[in-house]
Amino acid sequence: MKNSKFVFAVFFAVILCLPNLSSGEDFGSLVRGNTEFALELYSKLKQEKGNIFFSPYSISAATGMVYAGARGETEEQMAKTLRFSSDQQHVHPAFAKIFASMNAKMNESQKKNDEEQDAAHEKWYATAALCAALEEEYEPWYIKWFAGKSEPLKNAALEKWCAIFKKEYDPRYSKWLGLAGKSESLKSESLKLSFANSLWPQQDYKLSDDYLALTKKHYGVSVTPVDYQRAAEKARKQINEWVSDKTENKINDIIQPGTFDNLTRLILVNAVYFKGAWKNPFEERKTKDSPFHLSASKSVKVPMMTQRKYLNYVDTGDGLQILELPYVGSDISMLVLLPKEIDGLEQIESRLSFESLKNRRKSLENSEVIVFLPKFRMTSAFGLNAVLQKMGMVDAFDMEKADFAGMNGNNCRDDKLSCLHIKAVIHKAYADVNEEGTEATAATAAWLVKGEGSSRYYTPPPPVFRADHPFLFLIQERQTGSILFMGRVTDPSKAVE
Repeated sequence: MKNSKFVFAVFFAVILCLPNLSSGEDFGSLVRGNTEFALELYSKLKQEKGNIFFSPYSISAATGMVYAGARGETEEQMAKTLRFSSDQQHVHPAFAKIFASMNAKMNESQKKNDEEQDAAHEKWYATAALCAALEEEYEPWYIKWFAGKSEPLKNAALEKWCAIFKKEYDPRYSKWLGLAGKSESLKSESLKLSFANSLWPQQDYKLSDDYLALTKKHYGVSVTPVDYQRAAEKARKQINEWVSDKTENKINDIIQPGTFDNLTRLILVNAVYFKGAWKNPFEERKTKDSPFHLSASKSVKVPMMTQRKYLNYVDTGDGLQILELPYVGSDISMLVLLPKEIDGLEQIESRLSFESLKNRRKSLENSEVIVFLPKFRMTSAFGLNAVLQKMGMVDAFDMEKADFAGMNGNNCRDDKLSCLHIKAVIHKAYADVNEEGTEATAATAAWLVKGEGSSRYYTPPPPVFRADHPFLFLIQERQTGSILFMGRVTDPSKAVE
């Protein structure tokens, strides 16, 4: 049996250019604002057909770095769109607090998990030694001595346990331990959450010392000057390599050839990577091909995982089932929102809100549940310019109105030639959900350029959570409620962008 793992990778980039004439922010408030932004963004992205996967956290963090340099009306529009409820002085420390809180919890969970695995390791060796002794020394003598006589129950039980150990537990443990060609370092990969932020300025472009100090202090950015004017392709490859490295090679070539020009001055990039083993893993041998209903009249065959466990679950009574699947350490979990009706997803989507999610989580109860969940893998890529503008972030993309004086210290009202504006915001995310768990990663980039224009005697059976039709899922940090990833599965058989 494999340990379930889920992997997410996210990339977010903001490209900023020059024009061309030819915590007052409370920690809880920021989390709430990020959630509201995530749900509003999803309400726009859901218009696209098919599977959707993105990291609202990555997008919020990257645009937060851009917001740090915004001033005037540009700043006000960004704060309203991104749901930042306080001023610059408090927003960025709150982001830093979220980073630190989640990193600390991941480190604590990883340490606890390693200790549990070390204990399991020792138990395995002790059991293996006992069974080896039984087989090599005790069993031949035992068979001869008790020939034709009944077996003592104690020894029979021991022998039965060793048979089970060799048949079931030993092969699985050996594979995990590395005896099947894998290394001991596999242990450290059972839980990983990492964030990375970077700035890529034009090598001769001067950024404000205050802006650099702020982004380094609160976002931990690395700063790498490149030459977009004379070596744009080299710069593109260098940034893509950074993204690929930070997302464990799950997101490649996020920035396509021809993206940069001689007006590009700065790229801000955020990458998020998460890989987690399920706390209650699925058994691979139980995964069977089963129908997944795309609609009431159409279905496809997909690998369907199953398990019967005690999990946090609720049937809301209004056409919705919610199931929480925790990862190792229980600090991060997947929340699956499943409409009861095959075609009920649209109704569920329309009811999404910060308060409804909060209340739904509170209503979860630990219950025995029979779970059916499809394996799926997907990659989604979005250009977010139009979406963010529809949400109210208009001036940031306008070469005549954008004000990012906080980045370079220039007063745009006096010197339009030196002013930056956002040319593009791109986001790419990858998810892989299987018996081992979840792997997910995402990245976001923005770049600025010069613009060209029951009974007492009866126990009812456990409820069945059968995700064999379109559903939503969230990956959340449980204590803060921060949504790291969000997605919609309409067809698990499709893994293309």
